[in-house]
Amino acid sequence: KYVVGHGISITNHDGMSGGISEPLSIIVVGRISPAKHVEIAIASAQLLTEKGIAFKMQFVGAAVDPEYMRTMEALVQEYTLSETVAFIGTMDHGALIHAYTKCDFLLHPSTTGGIDKVVLEAMQNGVFPIALTATYAQLIPSHCCVPSLDPAEFVGAIERVRRLTDRERKIMREEM
Repeated sequence: KYVVGHGISITNHDGMSGGISEPLSIIVVGRISPAKHVEIAIASAQLLTEKGIAFKMQFVGAAVDPEYMRTMEALVQEYTLSETVAFIGTMDHGALIHAYTKCDFLLHPSTTGGIDKVVLEAMQNGVFPIALTATYAQLIPSHCCVPSLDPAEFVGAIERVRRLTDRERKIMREEM
């Protein structure tokens, strides 16, 4: 057992499969705030719906700006995503780790700068992190890197990972 700088225990990934769920299970973790670009994840959900890709997306985190939260909830309603997108609030750490084990993808449209612990925890639990190339290019699989906050880029990364074989995804999970 190893522990990295963010306090995340590193264990063996040998038991991880290469499968992904149907519908896809997507998690977004972090404060519900403008700096986290929640609207990009919601717009990505809209694109997935337009492409006919079945998914469930859950947002885990506290709403620090009530007005922004209302705007994001209204956006979910506007895109008619209330059946597939849910804001579930905060979770204790154990519950969050358990939630990761049920997810295929972490969408991380944050531009706050450094490496976020949520990306490392997601990877540790076999979740494919979709994040900005500028911050994560040396850390996450290239299939998961996006060059900009364009929702089409986030959806494109999900599609790239979906097109891989189970064996290729298993290898990616083992290497994360």
